[in-house]
Amino acid sequence: MDCVTRELSLVSALDAVSRLVDEAFGARLWFVEVLGRRWSYLAGEMGDQPAQSELTCIRLNGKFGLVSDAWGAISETERAKLIAFLEKFVTSRHGS
Repeated sequence: MDCVTRELSLVSALDAVSRLVDEAFGARLWFVEVLGRRWSYLAGEMGDQPAQSELTCIRLNGKFGLVSDAWGAISETERAKLIAFLEKFVTSRHGS
């Protein structure tokens, strides 16, 4: 994914990651900016949103997180790789 995200803005890159993960695993991702207790939408699939009880929320660093509707559809190995990539990516782009 690094080659896809290298030249894009943060939001465009996260939109691209969201599309790639949905195509590869059938799991939609929404990226959020963490503002205290509030998680504010930043990027990702804007279609129908599932019930809040069906979502998995993961904090990537002090400023960003992700929300997924089918996190369990991704193998543990792939989830670990994805989280490691995203933590490094958002921190290198925006710190915190």
